[in-house]
Amino acid sequence: MIVSAQWGSSWGYQPIPQHIPFGRPILYSTGDFVDDYAVDEIERNDESFIFVVETSSYRVTGLRLYPTVICQR
Repeated sequence: MIVSAQWGSSWGYQPIPQHIPFGRPILYSTGDFVDDYAVDEIERNDESFIFVVETSSYRVTGLRLYPTVICQR
């Protein structure tokens, strides 16, 4: 099973301690794939990844990250 969820603050640099023991892999601060906010030049909220978790026999065997950039017109 793969679950994708966002909760908590949209900004920050460290996961809160209560989120850490949930399991693996957990990808923190992955950004918004589609973001309607103004681009922050420091936080770079226009840059993210497509995350692909590879599995075999119900075990995680790899993780691939494909970079994305949201283009503004």
